[in-house]
Amino acid sequence: MRLPKLAVLSALSIVAALAQEIPVNYPTLHGHRFISMSLDNFHEHVFEVKDHGVAVKMKGILFGQFLRAAGWGRTARTEGTSYQVRITGRGRALTFDLADIEHGSFRQQVLLIRERDGKPIPWDDRPILVVIDDDDAVTDTLPGVLSVRVF
Repeated sequence: MRLPKLAVLSALSIVAALAQEIPVNYPTLHGHRFISMSLDNFHEHVFEVKDHGVAVKMKGILFGQFLRAAGWGRTARTEGTSYQVRITGRGRALTFDLADIEHGSFRQQVLLIRERDGKPIPWDDRPILVVIDDDDAVTDTLPGVLSVRVF
């Protein structure tokens, strides 16, 4: 018996959430790729930022690094096509122009963090997507990242 694609994706999302993995979906030259990525496999960096005017240290990775590790790159894209990335968290989602994140022209950095000021982010909120501006100030957060989709 073959399960509907939606049922398979829902099941993958549940398993990924329990394992602290993030499902990633992006187009390829031959269809779509679905992969589940764990942040445990990355060397995390400490980012010194300002959150509501208060200096804090956040530990995590750059979002572009996460996407490249998931396999997104030059071979996955169609030449001349612009792509968007939608990151879904608990309760809402954020959408960015992918070229801005990849090429550093984005006036803001996008991070995935799991630790703040040396303390782990609570399990339900982990990881948090954090957007920081040119002045290293937090401009937006998205707790509990559940999925990433490039389209």
